[in-house]
Amino acid sequence: MDDDVFVQQLGASERDVSAARGVSCRVRDFLASHDGRVRTISVVSSGGTAVPLEENMVRFLDNFSTGARGCAVAEEILLREDTLVIFLYRRGGPTPFATRLREMSMGDLHVSQDGTEQHVSVLKEPDGDAASLRSGMLTGLANDVDAYKRTASRMLCVPYFSVIEYLMSLCAICYELKHDPAHALAEHSGRVLIVLAAAVSDFFIRTDELSKHKIQSNAEWATRVDGAANSSRMAHDGNLELTLRPVPKCLGRMREMWAPQHAKLVSFKLETDAQILQDKAFTAIDKYKVDLVVANELHSRYRVVYLCARDLATGGRCVTAIERDDQMNEPRIESALVDALLEL
Repeated sequence: MDDDVFVQQLGASERDVSAARGVSCRVRDFLASHDGRVRTISVVSSGGTAVPLEENMVRFLDNFSTGARGCAVAEEILLREDTLVIFLYRRGGPTPFATRLREMSMGDLHVSQDGTEQHVSVLKEPDGDAASLRSGMLTGLANDVDAYKRTASRMLCVPYFSVIEYLMSLCAICYELKHDPAHALAEHSGRVLIVLAAAVSDFFIRTDELSKHKIQSNAEWATRVDGAANSSRMAHDGNLELTLRPVPKCLGRMREMWAPQHAKLVSFKLETDAQILQDKAFTAIDKYKVDLVVANELHSRYRVVYLCARDLATGGRCVTAIERDDQMNEPRIESALVDALLEL
């Protein structure tokens, strides 16, 4: 990565910078192994970013994002031929084609012995009869395993935890896409697609402002623990006061500095107030030159999303609704969403 100003804005530590260099190396090797053999290179981010409150972290601030949408988008892209996916995901969150297995409990599985081989089967609810299979589950698992085997070589999963780790990794990934020769075919003959589905924190504590040790709940102990920083203060009445800074915006930097010139940039906008949703989506388009914003409202986000873009000829607003088809065998809207993204 090569954005020293951004690194300084984050207050990133040497450890943060070293981790980003490690991401760069992984991405460089991944792209080189596919040089000239793909038409679409996609970066998909997923999950929610955490905000540590201490350097030796015990507590952190988080958001409710599960990463399900970003994971589903990555799956749908991988199911298309001639695609690569760099999947930037929250550590411990869902990864492509592993969601169904993650959602199963040990009680769903039955292990049987056949000579020297062990076999795992899926029990049927509610009687747990090992001779029967839970409806649809085994078929779904088999499909997931098959999809994973067919696409694993075209997927690089990069985990993150904190908002700083996420932003540093994203910068490193985009930098490698821009400067590594492996991106050239996708840029000139196909596409580079960056889909930012992660829920990024709005406020954070810089690494160099974190308390070194666990923040104490007792005011007396708070004054005795070494490493207290100016981001947190224990008042005499026992209330904890935190100072959080706005997270530096990266969309503009991605368009101007980080990403390949012709990359298609897609961001997501979630609001609880439907009245302002589309206005905020077009604000992002106009301010940061995003190609498309996927806008969704909190309580309807699994049923409908709105694709917001500017008409290339007139500059007018274009809004397309994608709604879930409940009659489908697996009713999720990410398949239609990816169809639209790959047409950008």
